[in-house]
Amino acid sequence: MRFLYQFTMLLLLLTVLVPVAFGGNVEDGLAAAESGDFKTAHSLWLAEAEKGNPVAQGYLGILYLKGQGVAKDEPQALKWFRSAADGGDATAQTNLGALYIQGQVVEIDYDKAVHWFRLAGNQGDPSAQSYLGVMYARGQGVQQSDSQSAKWFHVAAKRGDAKAQLSLGVMYDVGRGVAQNSVVACAWYSLALENGEAAAQGALEATKKKMTEVEIEIYEQIAEQLRIDIGR
Repeated sequence: MRFLYQFTMLLLLLTVLVPVAFGGNVEDGLAAAESGDFKTAHSLWLAEAEKGNPVAQGYLGILYLKGQGVAKDEPQALKWFRSAADGGDATAQTNLGALYIQGQVVEIDYDKAVHWFRLAGNQGDPSAQSYLGVMYARGQGVQQSDSQSAKWFHVAAKRGDAKAQLSLGVMYDVGRGVAQNSVVACAWYSLALENGEAAAQGALEATKKKMTEVEIEIYEQIAEQLRIDIGR
């Protein structure tokens, strides 16, 4: 399977606004954005961003990057992402790291990408943790390490990240960074599929064809325990 090396994750946080418990204008802006009123969202978030609110700054970065409620302005997007990331906002740190690996707005710089992913990942951001798994798998910005890749995919997968669950399944399937175990691989594939990762369907079906009925029953039991552990 070549998934790990074909995997270019377009960060969902750049297209979907994520609720945060910050109150006031930040949440009012989020409600406006969810209703499609991006101009109101921009106005509310700008007021908070200028006061130094890193969450509002990160949301402004998304609006400027996508041209929602304002004219598309990539330098402004970068400005707000950097302010939010410097302010410690994990979502903005992840988004900024994503820009550095995609070469969007900034030149591709894997070292900087890893820097921001690590800061966000250490705060528990599952997208950043999943990105770190990719970076270690590819040896981009870090020394290539399958064991470190598996470690970060596992951390993100346990936090419910579907792409990390799929990637971890692949690693168990082929025995990279972890001991080969098709049963565990299928458990992670099934969770990834349930979480909306359509690419897991083919991997799950292909691996199940090589398994006995007993092994299928065991993977289903493991998957159920994982669901409980993750809190689904």
